Amino acid sequence: GWTTTYVYDYTLDNATGAFKLTRRSGPAGGYTAVILDQMHNLLINNSLTLDYFIDGKNVYANLKSVEDPAINITFMLY
Repeated sequence: GWTTTYVYDYTLDNATGAFKLTRRSGPAGGYTAVILDQMHNLLINNSLTLDYFIDGKNVYANLKSVEDPAINITFMLY
């Protein structure tokens, strides 16, 4: 297997709670680098808010785009 790594820096707008990411480095190879382009473009081209919620023993994170509220991604945290 391979590991593909992107590294991002961020700034936080304290007034809105939105994060803006900039790429520090990446991708660091791996076969998934090509398919991660869509995620990378989302992270670079949008300001994002981050929230989390708990359902039983599961913890979920929720990313929302400030520029396009239709972009709303929820994923489980481990």
